[in-house]
Amino acid sequence: MKGKAKQDATTRRILLIFGIVLILFFGFILVCNLIVIVKSAVKPDEPPTLFGVMPMVVRSGSMSGDAEDHIEVDDLIFITEVNHEQLKVGDIVAYVADDKTIITHRIVGIQSDGQNELLFITKGDANNAPDAPVTKDRLIGVYSWRIPKIGRLVMFMQTPLGIVLAVGVPVAIFFAIEFVGRRKDKKRN
Repeated sequence: MKGKAKQDATTRRILLIFGIVLILFFGFILVCNLIVIVKSAVKPDEPPTLFGVMPMVVRSGSMSGDAEDHIEVDDLIFITEVNHEQLKVGDIVAYVADDKTIITHRIVGIQSDGQNELLFITKGDANNAPDAPVTKDRLIGVYSWRIPKIGRLVMFMQTPLGIVLAVGVPVAIFFAIEFVGRRKDKKRN
């Protein structure tokens, strides 16, 4: 019987640790989401940053394709600060368009406007024609990496129901593990 009690105690500790890890993980994601939401509300004209990185959810298929660094709809992409002098053809950049939307496209050419000002010619991999030239002051960052298809989850977690679930599910799991463990302890005693 001692072996069974020891095994139950070990299982309970593992489940407790698992519950704590879940709470920490979802808590971190929740805090990050709340920071992004607050920054978006405070400065609606600027993309929010988190630790110097701009997380963005892709809403169009203009960068879809077979390229190694392609970007698909609903991907979560990460944009980092840009050094204009180091940009080259082939880099993927995010910039603010005339209508204030953020576009993430590949640089297909770099030109000078005749007054020592660089103009970046960009184009979506899936698009037929290049975009209007982009000045360096409209560039907001360079594409770093992506997490495929997690954008829907990120967008959902910014809704009231998503926030409740992000907090409620781990807390419920944690309390369920504790409740089951305490019931087993009472039965043994």
